[in-house]
Formats: sequence, structure tokens, C-alpha cells
Amino acid sequence: MYFFIIYNIFYGALLFYIMSFVEILGHTPDREENYSSASPEYQSNGIYTVKGETFMTVWAHRNYFGLAEVRPEENSRITNEVIHWGARCIKTVPDRGPFKEIYAFQVGIIQHAIERDDGKNNVNKGM
Repeated sequence: MYFFIIYNIFYGALLFYIMSFVEILGHTPDREENYSSASPEYQSNGIYTVKGETFMTVWAHRNYFGLAEVRPEENSRITNEVIHWGARCIKTVPDRGPFKEIYAFQVGIIQHAIERDDGKNNVNKGM
């Protein structure tokens, strides 16, 4: 009987933890239309503040924090990886460039993705 009670408590806590994680990472954009320089949330190219949270594209994050510039294909690869994680994102229209739509992510998520990727490729390490 005690095993059953402990099992139910553990199972409930596990479900709560999983649902909390999904709540943080599992969101798709809050709206279907893309954010652009005409949006009130626009801060600068690739940077938006939505409901008090800052979202950045990979390119904007690299520029803002003075990281090494990489080819657009590298930024696209990182973006696709973060999308695959199920991270919360917004769709944006860049101020310039060949892309019609670019995803932006919460700063902490994109920071982690770039650091992880740069570590694999020895970018920003002087190598």
C-alpha cells in the first residue's frame, strides 16, 4: 500500500516536472504573422521584446555580443537545431538580406546553442 502511495506521488511529481519543461520550451510563436521593423516590439535588426522577454536571431546575438561572424549557413544550421529542440520562438522579417523569414529565440536559449556550437567548431577560441 505504501508503495502505491509513493509511486503515485513520484509519478505526479514527474508529470508536473515534464509539463513545466514543455511550458518553458514547447511553445510555437504567439501569433502567426511575422514581427518586423514596423512592429512595436522591434528593438533593432533581429532583436525584439515580446511580453517583457527579449528574443534574438542567431545573427543578431553574434553581433550584439561581438562574437565571431560566420556564414549564413552556420546561423541557419544553429537555428534549425534550436527549432528541433522545441524552443519557444518568434518569426521575424529581417531588415535586409536574402531571407524572407528568420526565427528568433529567447536570449538564454540562443546563447546556449551558440556556445555549444562554437565549442564543437572551435569558433571564438582563437584557434
